[in-house]
Amino acid sequence: MAPKTLCGSLITTRRNLLAVIWSATTVLSVLTFVVVLLFTVEIHVKYRAMVRLAEQVDDDDDAYNEGGGGSQDEDKDYYPQLAYTSSHSMTFVAIYTTLLSLALNFYGSTAIIGFTNMRGEYMPPCFSGGTVQMPGQHRMKVGIFGGALVLFANLLVLCAVIFGEFQVVDYMDEKDKEDIPSYAVERISRVLAVAFMFLAVIYLLFAGMLCIYHSSISDRAEDVDYEEEYNNGDDKDQSLVRHCSPIPGTEGYLSPQNNNSDDFSSSATGESYDL
Repeated sequence: MAPKTLCGSLITTRRNLLAVIWSATTVLSVLTFVVVLLFTVEIHVKYRAMVRLAEQVDDDDDAYNEGGGGSQDEDKDYYPQLAYTSSHSMTFVAIYTTLLSLALNFYGSTAIIGFTNMRGEYMPPCFSGGTVQMPGQHRMKVGIFGGALVLFANLLVLCAVIFGEFQVVDYMDEKDKEDIPSYAVERISRVLAVAFMFLAVIYLLFAGMLCIYHSSISDRAEDVDYEEEYNNGDDKDQSLVRHCSPIPGTEGYLSPQNNNSDDFSSSATGESYDL
């Protein structure tokens, strides 16, 4: 009888399900920051090309400027401000948020949940703190990690709302700004707002999944999964049974007088097993 699966051969246990979702969350978060970087570079390139075009038109149109085109000259001088105005606080928030996201992804993949490799195989966490832990220690780590995800998602929502309303206030009237593009930093802030809101949604969704299936990666998760696979698996040869003596210190002890025979006997109970 084949083992029960949750979704095909890829997801066989709840722990595998969490690993697949967390791997997808990690990939989406990395791709989101890559897309933000590409949009930022594209915006800077576009605005710098706009500045060079304005300077070229200004040099070729001196006769028109002498004939009363002062407003046009002022507009052309305004383009460098649109392109080169920056915000150090926005840059810091973007870098800080990226580092936090990468740290959470790395910690979750290597110490709490694990991940799914390219072949669809579940890879358990390699820095889980060893096999011997205090009762409830791993469950506490899972709870702390879930709380960190919720706090980070709330931070992303806050940054998304602030960046969505970000704008540069200058000396120009609204009527004069109608024919001039917005600042490059304003467009970058809108890109960051959309990206942060998307990241907040996927992290909150995974935090909810972790809250529902947290028991699958808690203290006895491996034993539970093993028992499920054993009970649902094919019939196994149970002819070899490991004997555990009730007397401490005598487990696995072989009687010296039976070393040359084919029988293993326990000095504590006198029971023997034929191989």
